[in-house]
Amino acid sequence: MRDVARLAIVGDVVLTAPLSDAGAADRALARLRQADLVFGNLEGPLTRGGAPADKLMVMRMEPERVADLQALGFRAMSVANNHALDYGSDAFLESLALLRAHGILPVGGGRDLDEAWAPAMVEVGGWRVAFLAAASTLPPGFAAAEGRPGIAPIRVTECYEAVPSLSLEQPGTSPFVHTRAWSEDVEAAQAAVRQARARADFLIVSIHWGVPPFYRAPHQGDLAEYQSPLGQALIDAGADLVVGHHPHSLQGIQICHGRPIFHSLGNFIFDFYADCGSTVLARHAPYVAEGEAGREWSESVIVEVVLDRDRVRYELWLVWLDRAGWPHLLDGEEAAAVIGRLAELSRPLGGRLTFADDHGRLLMEPTELPCPAGHDEG
Repeated sequence: MRDVARLAIVGDVVLTAPLSDAGAADRALARLRQADLVFGNLEGPLTRGGAPADKLMVMRMEPERVADLQALGFRAMSVANNHALDYGSDAFLESLALLRAHGILPVGGGRDLDEAWAPAMVEVGGWRVAFLAAASTLPPGFAAAEGRPGIAPIRVTECYEAVPSLSLEQPGTSPFVHTRAWSEDVEAAQAAVRQARARADFLIVSIHWGVPPFYRAPHQGDLAEYQSPLGQALIDAGADLVVGHHPHSLQGIQICHGRPIFHSLGNFIFDFYADCGSTVLARHAPYVAEGEAGREWSESVIVEVVLDRDRVRYELWLVWLDRAGWPHLLDGEEAAAVIGRLAELSRPLGGRLTFADDHGRLLMEPTELPCPAGHDEG
């Protein structure tokens, strides 16, 4: 018999300092501890080994931090992101083994492509919850392949459109960037979703995708073209929930066939670039983030997925990251302002939010969760 189960889903996690340094972040971290299961994106390996990849930004965390992740209630974490192999494949595999040894299931990466696409299965409150993860943010050599360690890839093709008459009148105008996901990778993702769906009561797909604000031209909008069709393809294949990471800022909530796509949850713990003033984002190119971390970088949400027998609801707790990268739970007018901004981003995508008692709720028609074949409800 299924009981009520609460899952807490958070955004990007980079934890370089011990939890004892969290201070006033205790309320936000306590919110995680109230859940039966916590899931998020681990933005880099837990390792001291390896050599840094030939890329400007490389991230890793001390292996000791795995105990802090365990203490926060993480039982599964996505490793499918553009920092997973920043210190090479051996360090990556060492990090996966460390997570497993502490009861945290890594998902979205492995010793080869099959392992990268394998689901993590967790039982909580009589529910079989499955997790899959993939990334469209793929530095060279990060994608898993047959016989090669890495992360589950959904690659993207770009092409650029410039309007000659506009360029003549407005020299220097940015071209429009068109993107689409590789069909063979989408098919592989859908196959993995269908296989996991057959074994699970509730299936969550995490994907590292999208473009951070400081990389995209204003006329492009928040979402890259490939994101909405890809999210819909994952829902069509059987995902109950799609959760996005990577833009390091909140993005809108899309509703597809009565199921939500959270395009980006923002940063949850991100103390890697604590209190930095200016960050160079690419060598020999004018991509520079100036000044202190602003609202886009600092706003985040904890999504509580409440599985109640054959129903599901989504509650959103609003978070603000301080200059050290620690999360703080918001309430009152501050929380209402964040949920208001997220509601504006979500409205064109079909997501409707309401706010009461210091947290938001995603308004959806009740979604029945079918019992998978062979599962005995008792």
